[in-house]
Amino acid sequence: MRIGEAVALERRDVNLVSGVITVREAKFGRFALVPLHRTATEALCTYAKRRDTLCDIRKSAAFFVSSASTPLRTDGGTERIQRDHHENRHPDQPEGRGSTTSAQLRRKGVDPSGTAQVLTSTR
Repeated sequence: MRIGEAVALERRDVNLVSGVITVREAKFGRFALVPLHRTATEALCTYAKRRDTLCDIRKSAAFFVSSASTPLRTDGGTERIQRDHHENRHPDQPEGRGSTTSAQLRRKGVDPSGTAQVLTSTR
């Protein structure tokens, strides 16, 4: 999943019960269903609970929000997310590969290789 796609996710796109993310505007304008590994689903559940406790959920439909309860930006902010990801990557993670979620899972001692492959279909 690309950073821009993750930042653009809305709450309705993340089904934590079934463990599937819906990417409405994937690469080349495609629609994608992204099945999540159990550990990724658990991490997103933890984030969502904390987000809903700390942030005003009425301010945004975005899944990932700032501390001000506003959607994360993709202009300029994406470069910072990418830089932070690069600086915080796990030593065993090859540069330019994987996602922030994979790096976080590795730091916790979880092998993210069991994550299902992205399923895509044309609109």
